[in-house]
Amino acid sequence: MISRADFWQNNDHNAVEGSLTATKASSITFENLQASSNFVLSLRKPDFQRETNQWSVSQAVGFIQSFLDGELVPSVILWQSSDGFVFAIDGAHRLSALRAWIEDDYGDGVSSIAFYKGEISDEQKKTAKKLRDRVERVVGSYKSLKDKLAARRSGTEVSFDKITNNRLKNLTSRQLDLQWVDGDAEVAEVSFFKINTQGTALNKTEEELLRNRSRSHAIAARCIVRAGSGHKYWSKFSSDNQKKIENLSQEINTLIFKPELQAPVKSLQLPLGGPSTPLDALSLLLKLLSITDGNHQKKVLLLKDSPVDDDGTETINTLKKCISTLRWITGHDKASLGLHPAIYFYSERGKHTPELFYGTCYLFKRKLDSNDKDFFKKFSLCRENLESFLIANKSVISSMLVYTGSNARTERVASMLEYLVGTFHNNETPTLEGLAEEFKVRGRIIDIRAKVESVEFSDEAKSEMFISQYLPTAPKCPICRGYIEPALSCSYDHLVRREDGGSGEPGNGQISHPYCNHGLKG
Repeated sequence: MISRADFWQNNDHNAVEGSLTATKASSITFENLQASSNFVLSLRKPDFQRETNQWSVSQAVGFIQSFLDGELVPSVILWQSSDGFVFAIDGAHRLSALRAWIEDDYGDGVSSIAFYKGEISDEQKKTAKKLRDRVERVVGSYKSLKDKLAARRSGTEVSFDKITNNRLKNLTSRQLDLQWVDGDAEVAEVSFFKINTQGTALNKTEEELLRNRSRSHAIAARCIVRAGSGHKYWSKFSSDNQKKIENLSQEINTLIFKPELQAPVKSLQLPLGGPSTPLDALSLLLKLLSITDGNHQKKVLLLKDSPVDDDGTETINTLKKCISTLRWITGHDKASLGLHPAIYFYSERGKHTPELFYGTCYLFKRKLDSNDKDFFKKFSLCRENLESFLIANKSVISSMLVYTGSNARTERVASMLEYLVGTFHNNETPTLEGLAEEFKVRGRIIDIRAKVESVEFSDEAKSEMFISQYLPTAPKCPICRGYIEPALSCSYDHLVRREDGGSGEPGNGQISHPYCNHGLKG
């Protein structure tokens, strides 16, 4: 609803002061929020500002209702650059909510479809419908109120209830108060952070992204989360580097977040990264990139330590390193072990467990950095036993994660997997005591799930039923005997090799993990 721009890019410190000291508007009306108004055409959000999707449906509807009913609402704080753009320093959610109501675009309308290049997720469509339906019930659409105004002004004898009459009056006269920040771009940015770390504060992920917005991890994460669509935080780079960043980001988005996660679980085709809602996804991506961009000196490279990117090359390198690890975990690349998400990254109740995903990526990255390719062979040779153990002990592993400090969980999961692979490879049987040792957990581990009191099945209960009943029927790789999800990762293997005269007849083929076909089988 509000375009983004870099308010540093065209800020001329030597601009003539007269235009900046002229009297600025103290308020705006609904007419000023129309798409064709001069105000909206000049209105921008700072390119580093969080997306205006943090409000819940209730918050958005509540604000629209409050504004229409004449209740007191906070002023919007703006700053004007030397080239005439008007930036929303505080109040972008308020402006966007009103603009969405006026345009009837809650994330699925004409502007949104164009913004996201036609790629509107099912979750976003669902939220948009929910918001639109709630608005219709609580205040009515902007068009419906405009139609009532038109009918009354046409001389037609119509009467409305007291609330509607009040809203029609406010539609013609209500103003949103404005305040202005004076000074240059530096003053505006300081004002933004001061305002947005007070009151309804930015959460940790948002603040990290904003303060480090020029670093490769921030740019990469924001591009991946929207699969290269939406606002181009990478627009200052050359067109060639922009295209590379977008293509790499689209591939990573597909590997991690496709298909979309549904609740309850009704398919074993689960996304490796769990839900793709922007804030959750950004948090996961920043952690993932910190792992895959690490090195021997710094096994995890934090966002604040990732390189500042001036031309796109650092972001491209960050994305390539991420893909090189992910391709060992999923996808149809020859190196892919095709880990089944339901086994490795989800609880028995169908809840995505990020720490299991991080830990697996961390272990694989470490083995790749040390050139320990033999580990992946050992992994595949004991995979049937490994997966049986993971399935049987999901609740225990979940409990151990709870009793492990959040900062240590990634390394503990990696240690657990390495312990299990090493134990099975040595033809030994892993124990829960050995597992607890890897998690550094002392004492008896208990199942911490709350007792179910309701007679109705929750989404988690339905997901557990589905996974427990359908996972045993899932296909297995004929080479390693591990579970396979062909839609996410598979290879077509010749039983009799082509070099030995094997044909392309279906009877001479089997579906396997890509690594089992090209690496394990050789």
